[in-house]
Amino acid sequence: MNTRLNKFILFANSLFPHETAYLMNIQRFEDEEKLNILKLLHSNATHSAPDVKFDESLDRRKYSYMMTWCQDQLARIDVDNIFSKLCDYDRMIMTDNIDLKIERNILKLFRQAGTDYYSFLKLYDIGRSYRHFLQIRMRHHAFQVVDQFLRKHRTSYEYARMVNDKMHTVTEDIIEQYKSKHGDTMVYEQWLDSVYKDEGLDGYNRVLAWIRILFIAHNYRMIDRLSEKFDYFETMINNSKFYSRRILANFYSQKLLYFASQNKLDKAIEFGYLSIRERNNDYLYYINNLAAVLLRAGRHEEALRILLLATEETRRDSNYHNKISHAAYLIMSRIENKLYKQAESSGDVFFNAYKAEIFEHRWHLFMTYYLRAILLLKNYKKIIRIVRQTRLMERDRTYMDSPNYTTVIPWIYNVANYHDGLITQEEFDTHTRELLLHPLTGEAFPEAVVSSLKKMGSSIEIE
Repeated sequence: MNTRLNKFILFANSLFPHETAYLMNIQRFEDEEKLNILKLLHSNATHSAPDVKFDESLDRRKYSYMMTWCQDQLARIDVDNIFSKLCDYDRMIMTDNIDLKIERNILKLFRQAGTDYYSFLKLYDIGRSYRHFLQIRMRHHAFQVVDQFLRKHRTSYEYARMVNDKMHTVTEDIIEQYKSKHGDTMVYEQWLDSVYKDEGLDGYNRVLAWIRILFIAHNYRMIDRLSEKFDYFETMINNSKFYSRRILANFYSQKLLYFASQNKLDKAIEFGYLSIRERNNDYLYYINNLAAVLLRAGRHEEALRILLLATEETRRDSNYHNKISHAAYLIMSRIENKLYKQAESSGDVFFNAYKAEIFEHRWHLFMTYYLRAILLLKNYKKIIRIVRQTRLMERDRTYMDSPNYTTVIPWIYNVANYHDGLITQEEFDTHTRELLLHPLTGEAFPEAVVSSLKKMGSSIEIE
């Protein structure tokens, strides 16, 4: 790495393509050197010019200026940054600690903001407090500005609040469907779509609707249907309506899932790497998504390296869904890299530490990879003991109506029972043939699933 420009290069490598595209669109530089720096930033962010080299001979102050300019321009449209400022304003008003400059900024907001303002709900609530602040102090002119805003947009505020409350109820049903694999949340799709595309509504509610549309698509395994909705969201980002680094990182991760659903793995991986440029509360989720696709693509060493990047996050993350997913993919990546003992060991540690949490959240994913690691080490008694102690076969039967169900756990158990002498060759062969068919539908699994199953216990002749 260039030692003179370390700080700038770190900044350059953190930028998202949509950020540099926006900066290119708004720039009005007459200074050719500054413009060239910006062009290089854009090329670096979009990977259109690999191994971008920044000219060390330039005055370093130009790089400092450009970094500050980029940060200031992005902060100006960053909805998360704006929300933080609103919270500061709210605190100042509530504690009677607000200066003239801040007041001018607040009043400007009330004059200019409309119902499509991203944080309209927050701004309206601030207005209600600020109106009291101004009224009692007989600040008539400022009071009129705020009061007019509140009266004008009262109906819109009540509607936006109603939408937000309904979003909570809809989300409960979506999450319940994800957990239980029962229910019909497709009935909400049209309403969510109308909220998502309502350009007179606040951005916060619209983004909430977008996330829930995605969740429903995942529940029904129909994310490939979302092309038009992704295009619309990108338009909103480009228009700076929905911009923040948090929102962009999520958008990139969802694009990964979108392309992965179409088996366009290289494209999915490209967006996955973009998503992990931002370390936020969802970083572990983005790491897991990227690692899962890398494993699918056969890029096993890369997957292991990516998963190890998030080791510290797994300790801090309170989301057990993400923690368990990470542990499962870590076992899988070690298996694929033929690190069988490490795979089993990491599985043992996590299983003993989080047994209750595993069976409350992603038990099927974790136990599949964990048992597979033990199988590869031919510890058949251990498999049988774990399956019996955890009543895993009973749990597996409750999971059969899941859209991604396969007989992988019964298959591993069948192999272990045979090798341990608990069933005969004939019983093993009978069970094997049965396990190649879905237990509920009787239909044969896809060839890829069959091949994966037969690979486990391949030392046994399958009739």
